[in-house]
Amino acid sequence: EVEGYAPRQSPSLQHGAGDSNEPDDWTRKWFAGFEHQTAHAALADAFAKPAGEDGTQFEWLKSLADKPAEVARRLRTETFLAALADVVTTHLVELQEQAFANGQEQNAKFVSSSDAKMSYGTHQEFEDGLIGYLGFPHDTDPLAEMYREHCEYDYAVMCHIITDNYGISTTPVVEWKAVCGGWTPANRDFALPVGFSCPQETKNVNDCSDGRIVICIADFFNPSPAEVAM
Repeated sequence: EVEGYAPRQSPSLQHGAGDSNEPDDWTRKWFAGFEHQTAHAALADAFAKPAGEDGTQFEWLKSLADKPAEVARRLRTETFLAALADVVTTHLVELQEQAFANGQEQNAKFVSSSDAKMSYGTHQEFEDGLIGYLGFPHDTDPLAEMYREHCEYDYAVMCHIITDNYGISTTPVVEWKAVCGGWTPANRDFALPVGFSCPQETKNVNDCSDGRIVICIADFFNPSPAEVAM
C-alpha cells in the first residue's frame, strides 16, 4: 500500500537497512533508474484513448484528472500488471547480473579467496576527502601551473576545440589569452596582447551583440569609469 506514503526524513543508503517495511532510499533510486522506454511504454498502452472516444489523445488524458476511479481501474488491469511485471523482472535480472551491490557482498567475495579482510574508513574520513588525508596542496604558484596546462603541455598545444552548437574555433592557448592576457610566469602582466581578439560564434547568433563576452582579468584590476560608478 503506497497511497499517502511520505519519505523518511533520514533514509538509509544501505540495502534493506532498518526495520521498516517501507522501501528504502536505495530501492527508490533503483526504480527511478528504470529505462524510460520500457516503463513508459506500459503506461502508454494502459492509457491509450478508447476507440470511439471524441477528441484527441491529449484531451482525453486531461479528462482523466476528474476520474480517479478510471485511472485506478486502468492501472489494475491484467494487461497493465503483466506489462509492468515484465519491466520489473527484466531489471531484476540485470540487477542479479551486476557486480557486488554493496560493501558487504564485495567483502564476502574478497574473503572467500583470501584470509584477509577488507577494512573501511569512517564517514568523517569520507567527508574530509583527499585534503583530510593528504593535506592542502603546497603549490606556491598555482597560476603558473594553470599557465602550463593551457599553454605548454603537449595536450594543450596540440588541442584544437570546435564547439558544434556555436561554431567557435579556439585552442587552450587562445582561451588563456582571452582571460589572462599576456600573463606568463616570466611576464606577470594580465594586459591583453595588442590586436588580440577572442574567437566568436559563427552559428546560432543574430549579430555580434549576441556573442559571448569574455572578460580579461586585467579589466577587474582596471575597471572603466562607468563600471566604477555602478
